[in-house]
Amino acid sequence: MKKIFIKFLPFAVAITLLSVLVYGAVQQEMRMSANDLPMQIAEDGAFALESGSIPAEIVSHGSPQVDIGTSLAPWLMVLDDKGEVLESSGVLSGTVPQLPAGVLDKARATGENKFTWQPYEDVRDAVVIERAVSMSRQLSAFVVAGHSLRETENHAQTLLLDVAVGWLVTLIGTFIVLAFSRRFLI
Repeated sequence: MKKIFIKFLPFAVAITLLSVLVYGAVQQEMRMSANDLPMQIAEDGAFALESGSIPAEIVSHGSPQVDIGTSLAPWLMVLDDKGEVLESSGVLSGTVPQLPAGVLDKARATGENKFTWQPYEDVRDAVVIERAVSMSRQLSAFVVAGHSLRETENHAQTLLLDVAVGWLVTLIGTFIVLAFSRRFLI
């Protein structure tokens, strides 16, 4: 049995590393893809602001008022250059939420910011901030869009279970093949 285990160990390590790699790669792709919708909304909103739209027009084209704590719907917020909310379709506990400190600074410096925001323990959102600047209109503002990560995280949990079952079945199968195959025991 010791001889089988020694031959099995490199396979077990390889199977484990590949399982971790698969889970990590797919989970990260799922999380990064969660930024796609907020990015599209924020970029479109920033372009509309720069093209002459007013914040109320941009926000009214999005969803009606969205409770960030319970809804899966995307939400949109427009802030002035100082970070004061001009318009928002998102509310949290009945009020317009305050963004975390520093997120506007990064958007101000780089033109955008993508991050995961967790205002409450059970509320996590994918958020994208786009900077809108128009010299001709003397405009400098931020368009913030986000949506819940609840379903993305549910999918990641399902993925983890699937990969764990696949890992275990592959380990057991590999051990059985090694134990009953004379070709591997020579």
